[in-house]
Amino acid sequence: MSSPRPDQPSHDLTDALLVLAGLPDDAPALPEQLRAIVRLAAEVVGPVDFASVTVLTADGHRTDAASDEAANALDLAQYADDAGPCMVALYTGETVGVPDIAGAVVWPGFRDVAWRYGVRASLSIPLFAGSGNPVAALNLYSRDAAGMRLLIQRVESCYHTGRTQVLPRLDAGSERLLAGLAGAFAYA
Repeated sequence: MSSPRPDQPSHDLTDALLVLAGLPDDAPALPEQLRAIVRLAAEVVGPVDFASVTVLTADGHRTDAASDEAANALDLAQYADDAGPCMVALYTGETVGVPDIAGAVVWPGFRDVAWRYGVRASLSIPLFAGSGNPVAALNLYSRDAAGMRLLIQRVESCYHTGRTQVLPRLDAGSERLLAGLAGAFAYA
């Protein structure tokens, strides 16, 4: 298998995340890479129904790519309140799992819009490029809270390397996401 190339959109989620980690923060290929990650995450990660990516611009927050109108609406609800899981992930560099949307009382606008679209769980993952600072937040939305709960645990374990808990394997697409996130940390 050849190495992923930053000048060509990837067709593999692991490769797309690895390419992103190797790009300079201001690389012209960055937006296309983020769009590829959103598309692939929505297509292959088992519990995910919708995906989007939030970036910070001089004008504020923006959804650079969304797999569905529902993902865009969920992001817009967070921007309107200037609060929500995607914003926390982008600003802190920490994953933000919401295993039960009904319990998201600190983000009522997000919770209400999620409920209308049938979204019951979400996960916002900070994405890093060359500088090691977050360049975006990958937002994964699911109608299946039980299926998303394990994905949240597995992704959080990638970001907290001191954890030694053994967690069960997931579907092939989720494992590709995890491999890409773990591989991206090798660039750090």
